[in-house]
Amino acid sequence: MSDSTPSRGQLLRDVLVFQVKLFIDGFRDLVLSPISLIIALLDLVTGGDRFYRLMSLGRQTDFWIDLFGSHGDSGLDNAMTQIEDVVRSEYRDGKISRGALDAIKRALRNEAAPTDSETKAD
Repeated sequence: MSDSTPSRGQLLRDVLVFQVKLFIDGFRDLVLSPISLIIALLDLVTGGDRFYRLMSLGRQTDFWIDLFGSHGDSGLDNAMTQIEDVVRSEYRDGKISRGALDAIKRALRNEAAPTDSETKAD
């Protein structure tokens, strides 16, 4: 493995963060789509700049989500790092539940989900 190739742990982390970002970005789009149409109609009828204020809000959330990491450290990246730090600290201090610990170990070893016989043995 070369120095530029990320470890399995880093790849797993990056994929999980990307999936969270995709979910949040998609949810935002689902919410903003109908709102933007309603606001645009309202602006057409009554005048105003509500649609452009919504566009400004969309740009701010786009920067905060930073789906592809083009803005450096974004708000969501910082939040995910804080969550990761808490989980690591809980894991290191042994304060994490047995089930969560087992799931983390399986994920790190890249194992399949436990079978029924494995879960009954615990």
